[in-house]
Amino acid sequence: MASRSECYYTFLDTPMVDAIEANPAATRARAAMPPPIRRTYPLDKAVKATVAGIDRRASRIIFPGSYGWGCYCGVSLGRAPMGRP
Repeated sequence: MASRSECYYTFLDTPMVDAIEANPAATRARAAMPPPIRRTYPLDKAVKATVAGIDRRASRIIFPGSYGWGCYCGVSLGRAPMGRP
């Protein structure tokens, strides 16, 4: 059982993402990402996944879960995860 959880999310439907979508440069950069990653996901589903992960004391919470370890390890992005060479 984990004593803390790390959470990994893509773009969630929040005011911060709304601001990103209003920026033409950010919109172009996001358009270059693979379709599942550039999609905006509902916040309520991310909250439910986070609560469920905390309830089961998960060490990692990844939303949407379909990305699993591929996204965490940088496989789907074609590069190493942050902080790793």
